[in-house]
Amino acid sequence: MKPTIRDIARLTGVSKSTVSRVLNNSTNVDPATRERVQRVMAEQGFVPDRMAMQLARGEKRFIGMLLPTLTWSFMADILQGVASIVEMSGREIILYTTTPFKDFSHVVDRVIATNLISGMLASFHTQSPQHLISLQQRGLPLVIINMPAARLSVPWVSVDNRAGGMLATQHLLKLGHKRIAFLFPATDLPCFHDRYEGYCLALREAGLEPDPALVLYDDGSVSKCLQEMRAMSEKPTAIFSSHDHLAYSILAIVERFGWRVPDDLAIVGFDDMIPPFPAQPALTTVRQPFYEIGQCAAEMLLSMLDPRYAPSRNWWELSVSPALDQSATPHHDEQTWPSLHIQLPVTLSVRDSCGASHSTLNQPAG
Repeated sequence: MKPTIRDIARLTGVSKSTVSRVLNNSTNVDPATRERVQRVMAEQGFVPDRMAMQLARGEKRFIGMLLPTLTWSFMADILQGVASIVEMSGREIILYTTTPFKDFSHVVDRVIATNLISGMLASFHTQSPQHLISLQQRGLPLVIINMPAARLSVPWVSVDNRAGGMLATQHLLKLGHKRIAFLFPATDLPCFHDRYEGYCLALREAGLEPDPALVLYDDGSVSKCLQEMRAMSEKPTAIFSSHDHLAYSILAIVERFGWRVPDDLAIVGFDDMIPPFPAQPALTTVRQPFYEIGQCAAEMLLSMLDPRYAPSRNWWELSVSPALDQSATPHHDEQTWPSLHIQLPVTLSVRDSCGASHSTLNQPAG
């Protein structure tokens, strides 16, 4: 049995509160008593329960992190980014997961009821975080991570989805494509509409008006979208898939419809996730910096919890969000936090699914 504070108090002939004061390095302890208590602790191999001590002092050294599932490939990168920052702050992470498409409010309430956490990081992709927003409005320090489901008035970190849509479409345009299809997923979230808006902007900048016939909607069957494309009198030569899961689904079945990638059909995705299977050709995709998103969210929350905390990077300068006042210093002015939105830039990971041979596509022969 591990010795407890009660055991140390009995062996040294002092009260439990005196032992606690020794553990907390209180100056209100007689030096001889302190020495005796410390000697008995060493003899008994006593290891203090830091969590209990922090709770006794009213300290909350834990950060709650709420994720929908750990099976999504990019969740590991987000979590590693958060951990790389939190572990250097002297705090700890308590991780909670929820089931997608189910109400998570009861999980949040149980987390808050433990009275352990000082703040919370949360990521949702299928649900409204309204319950968390109401708790934030009542004083819970909160940062939403990569939340695409709403335009929120709470602090959040994500990426510039519209710029990513432009980047993907501009790449296809530079390769000579003009008939570029856009594939929406079954889940209707604002981030996908932002990517579509970027797609439209890039087309218009190139002097092309977006064709509604080239906007396809996945209803759970990617093959249906490919059938629609094959039935078009003027078929698309490229697809911009709004996320990588759809893009990999296309790669898995596209040959059944008479297309070879990239010779007949170029494909660009969005996320840069780990493929669910060895995909050939390798997917060109817009990369979301998931590790950096986790780091940024953690530093936002730590800055909210401690105005003295100095972030390792100036995330506010990296942000492309127009909602951010660049002259503000959020970690010193808590009034800027409730509406702070940080959108990190994206990059394009160019691989084989577009094909360099398309650089002469639609160009006059000879």
